[in-house]
Amino acid sequence: MENLSVDELFANLKRVVAEEKRGDEPRGSLGEEFQDDKVSVEVDDRAEQFQTIERNLKRLPKLQTDFDQLGANGKQAQAELQRKVTKVDDPIYILESRKKSDKVKPPTETEKWFTLPKPEMTAEVKRDLMIIKHRAALDPKRHYKKEKWQAPERFSIGTIIEGPTEFFSSRLKNKERKNTMLETLMADDKTNKYFKRKYTEVQQKKTSGKKAHYRGVKDKRRKF
Repeated sequence: MENLSVDELFANLKRVVAEEKRGDEPRGSLGEEFQDDKVSVEVDDRAEQFQTIERNLKRLPKLQTDFDQLGANGKQAQAELQRKVTKVDDPIYILESRKKSDKVKPPTETEKWFTLPKPEMTAEVKRDLMIIKHRAALDPKRHYKKEKWQAPERFSIGTIIEGPTEFFSSRLKNKERKNTMLETLMADDKTNKYFKRKYTEVQQKKTSGKKAHYRGVKDKRRKF
């Protein structure tokens, strides 16, 4: 009985069930000891048959279906679905995620015209911005409106290129061109003379009636 087919196993099961039903019928007037021995032998035989059938059933090939896979991998599939599903709370956030997911296109040459970079604030750049802020004190012949000017966050520094009609009138030579606005002002003789004159005037106003006056008094005392 070690190598039995499926049909033979089910036939044995039916036979064992029929024998159990017959064993449950009421006993006759035979001796009780004989009946007990007979029942114990039948029970042992049935138990042995059940064990044999169970061993043969375990050796049969198992049928794998999609239902079994769903039962085994149900939790794993549910976890994967929860990962894929996203909770929508704000429609604006969806638009932002879509924009980020889209491929970033490189800006064209015309798009660069409308956006200025944020330059690094070095010491030279800070000095040039300070000159622009106090430009009203640079030239006595130019007057500007008084306003609270602040340096913008985005700006660009370039070089002025004269046109062909200004070749002899306002063209700067390469020696006269400097790297910063401060160097350009310091290289101009007229500007330097104006700065020196204004500086002496400011110093005379500050020292009048104070140290200079006291020095004059001391010099007069020494004469006598």
